[in-house]
Amino acid sequence: MTKLFLFATSERPDAYINCLVHAVKREGVSRAEIVVIEGTGGDPDAKANERAALVLRRLIGQLNSLAGGRYLHYTADENSSQIIQLDIASCEVYREVARRLEVGGFASRTVPYTGLYDALKSMSADDAIFDVTSLKKTHLVDVVTILLALHCHRVFSFELIKKPTFSATDLYHSLRSDEFFYRGLSNSSQVKAALRQLTKWTTTARALVGFSVTLMLLTACAGYVFGKQQVLDFLSMISALTGLGGFLMTFRRQ
Repeated sequence: MTKLFLFATSERPDAYINCLVHAVKREGVSRAEIVVIEGTGGDPDAKANERAALVLRRLIGQLNSLAGGRYLHYTADENSSQIIQLDIASCEVYREVARRLEVGGFASRTVPYTGLYDALKSMSADDAIFDVTSLKKTHLVDVVTILLALHCHRVFSFELIKKPTFSATDLYHSLRSDEFFYRGLSNSSQVKAALRQLTKWTTTARALVGFSVTLMLLTACAGYVFGKQQVLDFLSMISALTGLGGFLMTFRRQ
């Protein structure tokens, strides 16, 4: 059962409809969860739960409206909407998604900024997809960096290639395949090269620490058998330097 985590900032449901529909159709998603980050640039703690519940309610409402051939166009203040009729035949894609997620398919949660690493680690333990399309820049770098460090590579962003109109023509049923791109943020050659470099440093650090421990054991054995002080001092120095190098590399990696 693949779960989609949709990081939410805007209260407009349109920001999440395309991500949800594409993930259900192309990535096999069967559950969707709205995630709101609270504190340090995100929502205040008291409002985070309210925003998460509101976004979820509007997302479900918009999906069900589209499934019935109606588009809820929200006003600029996002507090009211008007109904626009759509071609019912073009809305089959929304009915399909609504059917797949009908029973227990939606949820919401808040994540404290101070506990972001632990929360993402727990969330990434499942077969999950993370969508960061609507994240603010203040949190985008944090979330993506942590997920990649946790070796979670199913991190996506839905990007419109065409000029947005902020209307129903921006939604999934109206888009041609060359008008949008569901970008995997870990798939670029630059990111892959960076991840390989991080892995290389980690492997080197582990090797140095292992070598240091082995050398320390050999030093202890040599001291017990031979008792030659110069040899012991030299081996101890090499062991200490190697251990220090491994520690610094590990510390830098973390």
